[in-house]
Amino acid sequence: MPNGLKCTWLGIVRSKLVNYEEEYNRLKETATVLELVLWKNKLNEPDSKKRKLTESDYNFRGQCRVSCRADIVIEHVLPFLMLGTSS
Repeated sequence: MPNGLKCTWLGIVRSKLVNYEEEYNRLKETATVLELVLWKNKLNEPDSKKRKLTESDYNFRGQCRVSCRADIVIEHVLPFLMLGTSS
């Protein structure tokens, strides 16, 4: 492969990689914000206020994080977001 063609090809590959890295970081940030919103909503549910006083706040917050169903929502939302980012 001639040197000039090789440099052009490497430039194209590099620009694609930069684009994919940027999209990955945006999707990662979006998923994190979405998970935090779902977790916060679970913490603020009326049933969550009626917990036993003997439970530690750390265990309660952990239970809310597990039961907020973020994994299910994110699984179905991220493919939709990825479709919107394709060029």
